[in-house]
Amino acid sequence: MSTPAEIAPILEDCFNRRDGDLLLSLWADDFSYEGPGNTFAGKGRMLQQEQNLWVAFPDICCEITPFIWGSDKVVFATRMRGTHQGPLRLGNGNIVAPTGRPVDFTLSVHLRFRHGRIAGERVFYDTAGLQRQLGLLSPMTR
Repeated sequence: MSTPAEIAPILEDCFNRRDGDLLLSLWADDFSYEGPGNTFAGKGRMLQQEQNLWVAFPDICCEITPFIWGSDKVVFATRMRGTHQGPLRLGNGNIVAPTGRPVDFTLSVHLRFRHGRIAGERVFYDTAGLQRQLGLLSPMTR
């Protein structure tokens, strides 16, 4: 398996090519995820999360830039861009109908490794900013 320092281009390529099988091979069986409004366990559930993005944003692509890493962890700045053309399933069970709007946002992704596999992921991003891009919140006024 790859080390934390080597994983960014592999994950970027897998996500952008929609290679779910390779992604599954990178995650530990007991993989855990924590993000805004969404927490779950299991690599199969993580693949569903990625597939949800691929359906909601068929043209979505990511650019991953490692920020800091150690022997068992890495932090990325991940830029995501795409057009909302399909249903977007939220962690709370709600579904956002396609808006046709483009999005361009950055996430802070924190990965934890165990025995050469990704054991956990924590994600941080501006949820209000993303909702504004989708037209779900009013633009900020000065």
